[in-house]
Amino acid sequence: MAGGQTALTHDAAARFTQGRRAGRARRLKLVGLALFMVALAVLGWWAVWWSPLLDVRRVEVVGAHHVSVAEIRATAAVPMGRPLARLSAAGIADRVESIARVADVAVARRWPHTVRIIVEERTPAVAVAGTDGFVLVDGTGFAFETVGARPAGVPLVVGADAANLGADRVDAVVETLAAVPPAVRAKVTEVAAPSAETVALTLRDGVHIVWGSAQDGARKAVVLTALMRTRARLYDVSVPDAPVTHG
Repeated sequence: MAGGQTALTHDAAARFTQGRRAGRARRLKLVGLALFMVALAVLGWWAVWWSPLLDVRRVEVVGAHHVSVAEIRATAAVPMGRPLARLSAAGIADRVESIARVADVAVARRWPHTVRIIVEERTPAVAVAGTDGFVLVDGTGFAFETVGARPAGVPLVVGADAANLGADRVDAVVETLAAVPPAVRAKVTEVAAPSAETVALTLRDGVHIVWGSAQDGARKAVVLTALMRTRARLYDVSVPDAPVTHG
């Protein structure tokens, strides 16, 4: 009986020792795995933020038509060779937006080595005669460029030049053009704005439209569309509830 108890005691001790060894091995594996993951994370952090593996080697410009790609790249001043992750996309966008013809900018990282600059250029809504040519004004009323010749299809503001066309009249003109039905807007060649309340349009066939102020633009557009079903030389929708036609 004593011999049997001794054998059981030895077996229990052996199993206990094996269990401790197995537990120690598992702990060592877990520690090793944790150290490996930490090392991998450190290596990845270094590769992304500091190594040349993911650095800037190319600047791609999209959406440039009137502004040269070379000017955009020069103004963006993207630091070549710097890791992509450490670039200031906001700083690049701010620099490119300083170009007058650029309305909006988006900057994206294209891994592993490219910075993409997407620009939206300003579109001229009207041209205003200036001392050195024609000042182009966009749909927000921002004067962004002076050119020697008025672009085709851009209405000319007559009766005023860039020096004395106030912001209120610029706003009235661009708001009026935005409200005019598209089919009519495409035919506008000249816009007169003696004041912000007396905007008038001339179409390429000589037809005149008295619009008045920029207020009630949607209502005036509906009335004008109905009036133009009858041929006339002048349409006055300055008071949309009492429109007038002549000729």
